[in-house]
Amino acid sequence: MFISFFITDSKYSLVFQYLLSSKSPSFEHLRTKVQDVCPKLMSDVSGLETNVRANDGNGNLNAVCQSVGKNLELYKYYSRTNKLYYFCLTSACNSGFKCSPFVFMEDVDRLLLEYFDKDQLTANKIKNNYDRITMIFYFCISGGVPAAGKLYSNKVKKVVPVRSDLSKIITSTAHSLQVAVQRQGQQQGDRFGKKQSRFDTDSSSAENQLVPWRNAGLKYTNNEFYVDMTEEIHVIYRKRSRSNLRFDSSKMTMVCGTINGRVTAKCYLSDNPSVELQLDLTGDDLGVPALHDCIENKTDLSNLRFIPPDGKFSLMQYSIDLDQPSQSRRYNNCVGLITLDFKDQLGSKRDEFELTVNIANSREVESIQHLCIGLELQPPTENNFQDQDALQDSEFKIKVLRNTHGRFDNTVVSGQGTWIFDKDTPTGSLPVLRGCVENSAGLSCDAKVQRVSLSYSHTGQLASGIRVKAIDISSQGTTTTKPFKGVKYMTTTGDYEIRS
Repeated sequence: MFISFFITDSKYSLVFQYLLSSKSPSFEHLRTKVQDVCPKLMSDVSGLETNVRANDGNGNLNAVCQSVGKNLELYKYYSRTNKLYYFCLTSACNSGFKCSPFVFMEDVDRLLLEYFDKDQLTANKIKNNYDRITMIFYFCISGGVPAAGKLYSNKVKKVVPVRSDLSKIITSTAHSLQVAVQRQGQQQGDRFGKKQSRFDTDSSSAENQLVPWRNAGLKYTNNEFYVDMTEEIHVIYRKRSRSNLRFDSSKMTMVCGTINGRVTAKCYLSDNPSVELQLDLTGDDLGVPALHDCIENKTDLSNLRFIPPDGKFSLMQYSIDLDQPSQSRRYNNCVGLITLDFKDQLGSKRDEFELTVNIANSREVESIQHLCIGLELQPPTENNFQDQDALQDSEFKIKVLRNTHGRFDNTVVSGQGTWIFDKDTPTGSLPVLRGCVENSAGLSCDAKVQRVSLSYSHTGQLASGIRVKAIDISSQGTTTTKPFKGVKYMTTTGDYEIRS
């Protein structure tokens, strides 16, 4: 059973708390208890020993559960979208089913984004809307457990209006109660009938409501429907051979990889429209995707038919497993527009290396945004055995000999650095960086690349090649306004790494 909820920023500073009873501990009291029992729970240390550890679809640890007292368990969930931590204090569960708090916190995180119609929530946004979020938690929790059927944004917006503050809601409620008391005194004998008439409006509205996720009687001056498709690449490559130092992408072999996709829609359509979204899947296997309840045909993923919710909502989440034989042949050498390769042990002293970035041309993508490459070299070795001790005690860093794009920054860790590009890098470019290894002892040493990481983003095209073929909208109301439709594609990287 839920006891209390807390939301903190990335530094574990309290942003919001919701206590289900007067006996629920506050965040400061709970923080003191956690620091005594399990201080690592409010830190980002990965060595935390917990009862439950949950990963997101990308393999990152984003949820943990820890016992903090007798019959008390604390659940921690991290929202990568909002960069916020959610905490849920519950009574101990002996049934072994511990996923409910994680699922509820994830649903609340999604619900808040849909309620405020935002792509990301900040700590200030939550603080400035403390009253609304409190009422949302009150509406979504019943008897210490999630309220069934109430986690739709349209139901929340009906109870907690977005454009009304708490004082207006209290004033309106007080006025309604006053009128009800007066009527009850005037017509004491017809109390049951009068109570029934108070809900005439709600009952008629419920009859006109075709689906639970969309309110009836919605009207918009400009009918609009937007689809945002986003994919995140997670892949690890390994160089097959170090004998051939020529640039050859076929020398790469995939260790593991996934493409995580999300289809988000924004609907501002009048009445009760029916939408048909036709997708070109390009032969990709989307596995078992997470689909919104509104989708009617859940088997044919290339043709999605649904009555959309109002406002922003997540239509589908999917994951393409690149380890499958049918997918590995297609993505074995490259995923996305960028191919990265490295050569090391170059030069007469074998102390040089070279990075080559091949950015393919694309008619849909003009430039790559925020391109950044991380480089890590192996600790240098010396052929002369007598100088081995002196070499190990010395510090070494990377020196750039030639660079065609951006700048290179050495980190505080020896042998590590970052190749930082400009904000926009045109497609069709071939950036090259050549460098060498220097050490404080003045000894020559081999330059061996241990791993190279890649991060970037771009719009206009997905890594898998999936595209929207058509969006057909048919209205069941009286509106004659032709709807405006738009589609946006975005590709980002998560864990993209090449190992030697």
